[in-house]
Amino acid sequence: MAMLEQVKFLLQDESVSITRDAYIAVINLTTEENICEKLFSLNMEPDVVTYLLQYVLKEDSLHADPACQILSNISRVESCAGKIVRTMVEKKDSIGFQQLIQVFCRENFNKNAQLHFLGPFLSNLTQAPEARFHVLDRRQCVVQRLLTYTEYEYSKVRRGGIVGALRNCCFETGVISLERLFTLFSRNN
Repeated sequence: MAMLEQVKFLLQDESVSITRDAYIAVINLTTEENICEKLFSLNMEPDVVTYLLQYVLKEDSLHADPACQILSNISRVESCAGKIVRTMVEKKDSIGFQQLIQVFCRENFNKNAQLHFLGPFLSNLTQAPEARFHVLDRRQCVVQRLLTYTEYEYSKVRRGGIVGALRNCCFETGVISLERLFTLFSRNN
């Protein structure tokens, strides 16, 4: 835990090379499920998820791609995905689903990053029913916006993430039905 406490400061270091190495270290650390859980208990303001999402959503963030990879790794753990979704819902005006989808769908949003790992991040988030609700919200037309990425030829990571997110949405049994999802698919084909 002490090492993680130090890494959080290195993510914000003034030296570009130190920051880059810190992001790479956290990417590697977050391949371990227990590390992902521990990240939520770090005494950091803002919390690590809020910090990473805010960082990714800024168009001039130098290390946005590794930040996306960290978010993708953390969200693989279902309990962590749920915590991230709750954070996004609580802070919807700054780091909510609407902002995330806008950034994902806007190519060249960040001249320093491609943000392809937002695809797997969205896929992982849709493990949680609340995330599926946001993706399937008729008023936001998210599914229609994401469908174009099922054939995205420039990144298998981005394409695979969106296919996974849409697959996860097929498990939604609430107000938004599987029939609605199939209707959306058929309109785009």
